[in-house]
Amino acid sequence: MCNIIYLFNHENNKYIGSTTNYKVRMHAHNQHKKQIRHNKTKFYKYLNKNKITDIRPYITILANIEEIQYDNATLRNIEQSYLEEITPNLNTIKAMSS
Repeated sequence: MCNIIYLFNHENNKYIGSTTNYKVRMHAHNQHKKQIRHNKTKFYKYLNKNKITDIRPYITILANIEEIQYDNATLRNIEQSYLEEITPNLNTIKAMSS
């Protein structure tokens, strides 16, 4: 199993996320934008406004952490460091609270 940090980038609008199952997470993103409870976030509003039906063409893998020695908190800390470095405009919350 791989831990992945990924970047969505479309017309200089960015979102950073992390997952332990890339294929399932990409499918979930594409499904969530159709659901009322999810489509209130900046990211899903952006996807719907721009009629993006599949986010995968706009995804870049920032980190692929092969070893499962990383726990969820470690993965979130790595994600937070990318959030601070790249400052994406479509993320609404921090990966890790301080």
